[in-house]
Amino acid sequence: MPAQVSSNLFEGTLSLERELGESADMFVEYVGDYPQHQIASQVLNFGGAWRLTRLQQIDFHAGFGFTRAAPSAYFGVGYSFHLNGLF
Repeated sequence: MPAQVSSNLFEGTLSLERELGESADMFVEYVGDYPQHQIASQVLNFGGAWRLTRLQQIDFHAGFGFTRAAPSAYFGVGYSFHLNGLF
């Protein structure tokens, strides 16, 4: 049986969000992961969402890291829909 590794992790975040009218919003956030006995990962993440209808939205986010343990840069785009009342 493999040995189990126990790791304590503290994650601090600071988020700011702003509504842009009735159908859009944007955000910026700092995320710091501080594992015990390992290098911290710190990133700045930002993005937004645009609600096409009450049940659909398009969103994006991007960011970059400040430390070696964090990704240097990333970008994502998504589409979400709500199956309201389907089940």
